[in-house]
Amino acid sequence: MRVIDLGQLKYRDALAEQQARLAEVVADVSHEGFLLLVEHIPPVLTLGRRAKAEHVLADEVMLRREGIETHEITRGGDVTYHGPGQLVAYPIVRLWPRSTGVQRDAGVPPASGEESFTYSTDQPHGAHNAGETPASRCRGILPAHCGVHEYVRGLEQAIIDCLAVFGLSATRRAGATGAWIGDEKIAAIGIAVRRWVTWHGLALNVNVNRKHFDLIVPCGLRETGITDMQTCLGRPITLDEVKPVLVKCLRNVLQK
Repeated sequence: MRVIDLGQLKYRDALAEQQARLAEVVADVSHEGFLLLVEHIPPVLTLGRRAKAEHVLADEVMLRREGIETHEITRGGDVTYHGPGQLVAYPIVRLWPRSTGVQRDAGVPPASGEESFTYSTDQPHGAHNAGETPASRCRGILPAHCGVHEYVRGLEQAIIDCLAVFGLSATRRAGATGAWIGDEKIAAIGIAVRRWVTWHGLALNVNVNRKHFDLIVPCGLRETGITDMQTCLGRPITLDEVKPVLVKCLRNVLQK
């Protein structure tokens, strides 16, 4: 999996980069895939396929005053904020779900039919959140069989493992995808899949402007608090400190 650090980039430009890399992986069944890292500047609200207008609490005047753009996108989920101080990771990798019956070394891609598939940032995910958290199901998953559910669980595990390196204990939460510290959300996940290749991804709050989250109902969850690593640690922390750790944790999950 090739890592590309896009640095600070407008959301529209980062989306175009995603789409270009996605096309490469879709076209080549043997492609190792990409991991794009980015910090979205200026800040942006992204509206997934299930986004509700009432979940954007700010009017256009307020959004312009704060310098916040809005974009409707194809990932799952509701309204999400991206901005300075947030580390966003877009893995573009091929899944190999057990139901296709196709082995990775067969040299044949899984069937199409997933062009518009999305996975919501707030989609319930059943038994796994009810206490079933075997780490072995979330590591090294791509070289064997991996469907969308396992992939999202793996992203959660990578975030949890990354935060643990910094001494932060994050957990999953029943009925809501992402990572949490206590009752506050610290990372969001929203993906799309095209021909069994993933795009979009995860957003980890490192040192964000948390007041911007007051302008929306994050991921459609009204009673959800938002936190970041800097607040939880009680000290300054930069994206450059977190990037290599998150990359390592994602590699542990997404490849042997």
